[in-house]
Amino acid sequence: EFNLWLTIWSLTDKNVSFIKNPKYIDKGLSFTSNGKFMALAERENCKDFIGIYYCGDWKLMNHFQVDTVDLADLMWSHDDTAIVVWDSLIECWILIYSATQGLL
Repeated sequence: EFNLWLTIWSLTDKNVSFIKNPKYIDKGLSFTSNGKFMALAERENCKDFIGIYYCGDWKLMNHFQVDTVDLADLMWSHDDTAIVVWDSLIECWILIYSATQGLL
């Protein structure tokens, strides 16, 4: 209800993983086309971040702040080399980030 944790339950080995501070419960999450990585919109201290997670063990691979006023959603590019982020309708910004190098 308060978006404090994202909980991931493994159906194969019954492990449970937790990710802190997801921004949304119904958007702000995207997987690469091969399903190996997940990008997640996160909110910490009133600032928007993107967390990149490896789906094999749900370990954080990268975490960076984005230059948005109010991140509305995100998705991986068609070739999985970048993450497209868009801001609220009031700001109408579209930003493109590398999963490893930041703003492109």
